[in-house]
Parts: sequence; C-alpha cells; structure tokens
Amino acid sequence: KRSIAFTPQTIAQIGSLTKQFSATAILQLAEAGDVDIAAPIKNYIPEIASPVGEVTSHQLLTHSSGLPEYCGDDFERLSRDEFVRSCLSLPLLFEPGTDVAYSNVGYGAIAAIVEFVTLQPFESYLEEAVLRPNGLEATGHLFPKDSDAEFARGYLDGRDMGNIAGQIRALDNNWWNLEGNGGMQASTLDMHAWYKALNGDRALRHNVLAQLTTPHSPWVDGVAEGYGWYFRGDDNGRLRQMSHSGSDGVFFSYYGHRPDEGVFMYFVGNSGEEPTKNALREVPGILTSNFDKTL
Repeated sequence: KRSIAFTPQTIAQIGSLTKQFSATAILQLAEAGDVDIAAPIKNYIPEIASPVGEVTSHQLLTHSSGLPEYCGDDFERLSRDEFVRSCLSLPLLFEPGTDVAYSNVGYGAIAAIVEFVTLQPFESYLEEAVLRPNGLEATGHLFPKDSDAEFARGYLDGRDMGNIAGQIRALDNNWWNLEGNGGMQASTLDMHAWYKALNGDRALRHNVLAQLTTPHSPWVDGVAEGYGWYFRGDDNGRLRQMSHSGSDGVFFSYYGHRPDEGVFMYFVGNSGEEPTKNALREVPGILTSNFDKTL
C-alpha cells in the first residue's frame, strides 16, 4: 500500500452513484423539450429492436423496463452501436412497467439516448451541462491527468487493484457496459457540492430538481424507486430518506440524505465492499441514529 492520505480532495470511484448524474442529464433534455421521458425510446435510438424500443425513459430510470442487470463484463470492449444491437435486443424479464428489476443496461440506454439527441459524447454533455455548472470540478469518467496523490487505488485482500480510469481509457470509448450506469469517480468535496446542487444551491432547474428528489414508483415495504435513487418512507408513506450506494466489489460509496432532519452523509472506501460497509455501519452517532442500516 502507498500510505497516501485519503483526503476530501482524493478522487475515488462512486460506482452506481453514476446513475443519478445520467438521470439528471436526460431530465435536463426533457426540460428543454428535446426528450419526452414518457415516449418510447425508439423515438431517439435508431434501429433499436422490439420490444425494447417500446420501453420509455421513465421505465429505464425506475428500473421497471424489464431489461436485465448486465450485458457482459464491465471492461468488455463494446461500442455504443454494438451495445444498441446486442444489449438492447435482449429478452425482457417482464412486461415493461409491471415489475422492478435493477438494470445497469437500462441506464446504458439512457446514456445512448443522450448521445443520439445531443450529437455529443455522453461524457462531454455530462461535463458541460451537469457537472461544471454545479461546481463539480473533480468528477467524471476520464481525467486529463492521473496523479498518484489525487486518485485512490483500490485494495482487496492486500492486492493493489488499481484505478478504474486507466482501464476505461484503454478501451478508447468502447466501454458501453459501464456507460451511464457506473465508472465515474469523484472527490468527497464534489459530492458535497452535488448535495448542495440537489438542495437548490446550484444550477439545476426547479423541475429537474423536483423529479430527481421525488419517488416515482409505489411504495413497497417502505421503499420506492426514484430516478437514480432509492426513497424510504415512514409507515404513512412520507419521505424519510433518499439514498443510493455504488460498488465494484473493491470501492464502495454511499450517499444518504434525510431531508426533514437536514442530515447528509457521503462515505467512500477503497478496501473492499464488505469491509467498507462494516466501517460505515459503525460510524458513531450518524448511521446508527439517523440512517437505515440497509445498504
């Protein structure tokens, strides 16, 4: 191990927290009138196969599309067009809108829609329209430089597992099993800036904010799906907490916010998912008293 301090400026993987940024990207396009999230995605993705083409962006965002969780290994070389042809032609697990099943493939489809509508690479649009306007200067998939002092490396059972940016860069834009659903990195300071953006202190439009911070599915056992979030409610269905986690088995990140209490927590570790979860559960006076322990 390198024995370099993990500071609020250190950039580390956020895993599936990527999804909330993808959701923001398409919601901003909807706010501008460029996308209708209630319309079939075949309106935006050329040559998409049926029945996936009839799925809506809303169903992709709420994991109710019926698309499976995975389409292959995260670092399998896969272009956007190959993703559309192969991953978006997979059999659906259920009729869209009738059930919920977590789908990374669905959020890859969100990224594809953004690219086809904006005629820009997904990362470029995300940086220009979502990240930089909201004060996130150390967040993204690709970075212009890699400094050992800036980027956390992952460790698993004492083995150095490296940093995801190099693996993504080596694929030369052909990493569509991760696009839109994972692979992003961020500093803790940037995640705090994102928290402020989600609370109206930055550049997000009111309608986009409202959709990002509202449950969009019926409550089931106190949990509802949002756009890149899980929402937890009390016995009367009133919102108590919005949260999500992300992991690749090495890095683990957790974002939690209890709006009524004004409590926010971001936690990230680079030494394995389970050890980090265990450490998170032991945070005194925060998780035990204010946050659900279900991660």
